[in-house]
Amino acid sequence: MPGRAGAGLVVIDVQPGLLKAYPPRRARRVVESAAGALDLLAPLGLPTLILELDPDRLGPTHGRVLGAAPGARVVAKARYDATADPESFQALEDLDRPWLVLLGVETHVCVLQTAVGLLGRGRTVAFLDDAVFSRTPRDQRVGRELLVRAGAVPLTTEVLLFALLGGRDHPAFSQVLPRLKARVSRPDDGEAPIDPGGPYDGEG
Repeated sequence: MPGRAGAGLVVIDVQPGLLKAYPPRRARRVVESAAGALDLLAPLGLPTLILELDPDRLGPTHGRVLGAAPGARVVAKARYDATADPESFQALEDLDRPWLVLLGVETHVCVLQTAVGLLGRGRTVAFLDDAVFSRTPRDQRVGRELLVRAGAVPLTTEVLLFALLGGRDHPAFSQVLPRLKARVSRPDDGEAPIDPGGPYDGEG
C-alpha cells in the first residue's frame, strides 16, 4: 500500500471526443468520478499528471476534471501506452513517486496499456477502481481483470486516501474531513447527464 507522500496521480484521456461515445449517464459518471477523486485527494498535494490522447482531434480534458486539479501538468500523447510516447513517458518519470495511481478512460485500452508499460519498466502501479471506465461493462470487466493479472493493484479513492493519511495526525486531515463528509452525503441519482460535446474518433 502507498504510504504518506508515496503516490503520484495519472489522469488518462477524460476528453470530450472519447466521452461522446458513452451513454450520457455513464459519461457524467466518468467525469464526476474522476473529478471527485481528484477533489477528495487534493489536500494531500499529490503530484498529478493529466494525459490527453491527440487533443487536437479529441479535445482537451473535460473542464470539470481540470478544475479539480488546478496544479496538474497536462501532456499530450500520440500512443495508447503513454510509456511508448517520449514526452508522456518523461512526464511519468518526472512524477518521481514510488506508486503511480491511474484513473480515467478507457480501462481496457489506454489505462491498461499504460499500466502494462509502467509495470514492464519496474514501476509499482495501482488504479482507482471507482474512477476508471470503459464504454461497455464487458470491456470494463475484462480491462480490470487484465490490469490485476498484469500486477496493477486495485484501489478505491477512499482506500488510497486513508492509506496516505495514515491517521488523524496527518496535517491535511482537517481539510480532507469536510470533503469526505460531503462525498458521503451526496446522492448518486444518475440524473442530469453531461453533454461532453466534440467529435468521437473511436479511440481511448
